[in-house]
Amino acid sequence: MKKKIFAAILAVLTAASMAACGSGETGGNDGNDVPDVTVSYETTESDSETEAATEAPVETVPETETESETEAETEAETENAEENASAAGDVYSGTGYTINVDSGKWVDASGYIKLISEYSANMDTGLNVSAEDIENLNDGMFFHADLSGSNFNIVCNEIGDLGADFDISMFAGLMEEQYAAAGITYLGDEVVEHNGKNWLKIEVEMEQSGASMKMLQYMTLNGVNQYVVTYTSDKDNYDKALSDFEEVFDSFKFTE
Repeated sequence: MKKKIFAAILAVLTAASMAACGSGETGGNDGNDVPDVTVSYETTESDSETEAATEAPVETVPETETESETEAETEAETENAEENASAAGDVYSGTGYTINVDSGKWVDASGYIKLISEYSANMDTGLNVSAEDIENLNDGMFFHADLSGSNFNIVCNEIGDLGADFDISMFAGLMEEQYAAAGITYLGDEVVEHNGKNWLKIEVEMEQSGASMKMLQYMTLNGVNQYVVTYTSDKDNYDKALSDFEEVFDSFKFTE
């Protein structure tokens, strides 16, 4: 039972850490500074040289009719693939599930899982957790492309047959108690149905590095795994990015 609660709280810790460092900010006045993890799109000197070389005129050989036809077909196929991808959203495959993530709205931050896990483990919540524990549970994380500090993560926790006898609603009281013990304010919960599964929907809020953050969390059981999807943002931006997150969650489908 503790393991299930542990995973949900760690999802919130990770989300809070992402909010603190997602826009290149440091950990604030708590002494836990975080390196800048902002995704940079700046052109490097090497890139500039490559572009210059590409722009330089080169001698071309006339194309044959077959080559031209092949290129035209390839271009058409590429355009169709891009249109289909745009319509369906970019598919992210996790452990036993897929989600559609619009790359124009969300930036895949999975490459920062180790860094953020280390920061999360140092947060003052009274929980005795290691960076390795947090890193192993995190299955994916995304920053909002436009709204600083808004993000979501997905935790996958293998629990075997431990959850077979539990209805997801039975976790509500336990979660409220454990979040309170960790200094996280529990706002409320309800059970919602999505794609044939009951999910426990929880709202919490917390203060981190002088910022007030609000979180929305969905939790369910599927086979031997527990899944926790957590969206967080500072209170000013919470409603602005909420519909973008709900769009992603609505696409959540189990593949196993």
